[in-house]
Amino acid sequence: MNMYSAAHKKFAYFGGMLILRRTGDVEFCLSALRSALHLDREVILQMNTDKLRKRFPAGYSDAAAKERLDEASAWRASRD
Repeated sequence: MNMYSAAHKKFAYFGGMLILRRTGDVEFCLSALRSALHLDREVILQMNTDKLRKRFPAGYSDAAAKERLDEASAWRASRD
């Protein structure tokens, strides 16, 4: 096993654990916020799904996202 492979595996394990812990922290904070504002998680998720389906009717792609950013930039420029 070369040094890169060992370092990559170590990062994948420990980096993944860090991401899992931080994701848990974020979810805890979001849960507290939803609770304080009396918001339902499922309703929020459905609203987001509906918004993204409208934004990307053919499904997400990097090209569609870039096109959308270009359109938003042009729109902002037209308002200045």
